Amino acid sequence: MIQFLLIAVLISFFVCSSLVTSFRESAFNSRLTGFGSDLKQRLLKPSPVQKNIQLVEIDNRTLEQFSEYGRWPWQRDPQAFLIYSLIQYNPRLLVLDIIYSEKESVRIPLELENDLLKLGHTDLVKRYSPEGKLLKILNRYKDKIVLTSGAESLGIAESESEHELPQIENPILNLAEYTAVAPHMGFSVSQPDQDGILRRIFLNFSLKNEKIPSLALKSARLSGQNFSEPSVNEVQLNFRSDVKEKHAISAADILLAEQDSEMGRKLKARIESQIKESIVVLGVTATSASDYHASAGGLVSGPELVVTALDNLLTGDYLREPSAILVLTISVLLLLFFLMIQIYKTRLSSAQIILMFFALGAVVLLTDAFAFLQSINLPSVWLYLLLLIGLFLLVYEKYQLVEEQKNFIKSAFSKYISPDYVDEILKNPEKLKIGGQRKELTIMFSDIRSFTSFSEKMDAKNLGEFLNEYLDEMTEIVFASRGTLDKYIGDAVMAFWGDPLDSFDHAHAACEAAQKMMVWVRVKKVHFKTKYDIDLEIGIGINTGLVSVGNMGSSKSLGYTVIGDAVNLSSRLEGATKNYGVSILTTESTLLQIRNSGKPLPSHRYLDDLKVKGKNEAVRIAQVFETAAPALFIESFARARELYVKQNWDAAISAFEDCSNQHLDFFGQTDPVSLMYIERCRFYKSESPASDWDGSWKLETK
Repeated sequence: MIQFLLIAVLISFFVCSSLVTSFRESAFNSRLTGFGSDLKQRLLKPSPVQKNIQLVEIDNRTLEQFSEYGRWPWQRDPQAFLIYSLIQYNPRLLVLDIIYSEKESVRIPLELENDLLKLGHTDLVKRYSPEGKLLKILNRYKDKIVLTSGAESLGIAESESEHELPQIENPILNLAEYTAVAPHMGFSVSQPDQDGILRRIFLNFSLKNEKIPSLALKSARLSGQNFSEPSVNEVQLNFRSDVKEKHAISAADILLAEQDSEMGRKLKARIESQIKESIVVLGVTATSASDYHASAGGLVSGPELVVTALDNLLTGDYLREPSAILVLTISVLLLLFFLMIQIYKTRLSSAQIILMFFALGAVVLLTDAFAFLQSINLPSVWLYLLLLIGLFLLVYEKYQLVEEQKNFIKSAFSKYISPDYVDEILKNPEKLKIGGQRKELTIMFSDIRSFTSFSEKMDAKNLGEFLNEYLDEMTEIVFASRGTLDKYIGDAVMAFWGDPLDSFDHAHAACEAAQKMMVWVRVKKVHFKTKYDIDLEIGIGINTGLVSVGNMGSSKSLGYTVIGDAVNLSSRLEGATKNYGVSILTTESTLLQIRNSGKPLPSHRYLDDLKVKGKNEAVRIAQVFETAAPALFIESFARARELYVKQNWDAAISAFEDCSNQHLDFFGQTDPVSLMYIERCRFYKSESPASDWDGSWKLETK
């Protein structure tokens, strides 16, 4: 239930990030959702400029080719010439992203200017004024020119007519003579999010209690194109991908086109086709201008932002906040999904839960992408966090549930001990004392393969019934062969022979018990498949060696068990059965003990000289066959291994191929061990073993 409450909290964050203004504008949410929005813009590719808008940029090339005009800002005369040249191409609208807030340096002394004005020679003052030509051009074409103003900072103004408008503080305005001749003006003021990334623009500002439009909104109104003005004052920009590549003209080309030359005429024809009846934004993109902003579309110049904002407004595809209905619908569906998982989690395996989450993740991803392409910007980062955290919590809870089931079964079956040991305790109660003795024993580990994967698919009742049936028989076989059941480790069985009842043939008894276990498993395979839908396979490791055996634990909790390297090796051999593709593995020491006891050796073949994980010395291991294997096959395999150890790779490959075919004839399937050796031979053909190689193989896994 705690996990479900956490999921509900995350869903609440998703709702708040869309509908609650204070939370949406918080620094944490702004950074988080802003990152997601930027990522979507990059992955889904910003749309191209859709309206006929051109950027004429005073770029580095312009300043270099016309260096005679000096550094930017130029004198008013060359600017006037550039603007006049643009006007001649008959644009629909000319947006000047340039602020004329300061007077140009005078060309006549100020005292002389004042004397001329006193004498009434106003015409002479205007003729020699540095602003004269530019003002004249602006006045003549004022109906299709929009000027720009700026501000050093923004505040928030509140009034009855406007809910909230950014307050222009310390405005950077054009000179009075400019606003007198060119009255169309809009503010160009950028306001990045709290992470420093520019993602949105204001459409209106407040200046001395007067509502003033932004440069983009003012230009859109004057463009002569029908557009639906947004009902909100702040819009998220859908950045355009091709402003510089397809909609930008260097101001250098505008000036060069005015030259009386073949190149000038060609340039003029091309420029006219681009500018005629288009909206033109003239601004400075040279790096020296420092008018660059970190944005969701990358590092962009101020004029590029104007083009993007203007195109967004005219096409209406700026990014919108999702509606409350959409947000609440998604939230309810997610809540229902998690509630369903919570209810049915005991019936679902971890794999099924993960698959359902991947399916839901795909739906969320497609919904998010579709909404973004429809200009709806979901705060989807919260959704993806919700899915990741929810998946982790539920899989962890499922894992704990499986572990609890296994621990319950382990605790219940660990109460069983060998009847022989019970009899020995009744005869000698002193054996209950804590401590042990060094003794040569034979230890066995057996384990069900892929137990975790199929146990997750079973409920606790069926899992308990299966383990009861399986472990009952395994225990009976151990007890029938005079072995001692050490413990159950989940589905694994640990047993040993030779104590507490002394036995001279403990190795033979252990191998015989392993063969009986495998025969029983083969006989019961159809039964377990039909009843539990399980393909039952087990692996068994057997080893003989010196160990410490006795009561280990505390005075309140005792366990009769064995510890030592020989025990660990037995466990490693059980794990190695998977690597070799066989059912029973034992060691040379076990076979030697059988030989010394006078008992017949089980049908076996020496497989390898193996270095198990954590050990540097190789141990000779052997496969014990469930039923007798033909002597011809065993001899053929031994000869093939001799060729392998002698590094006669081609001959060894041929010999192992023959062994595999014999195995197919005798047992109905190819020999996994021979096929493994063939792969080793091929590997060593291409990469020769070290000079001190002794034919052993190192097992890197447990």
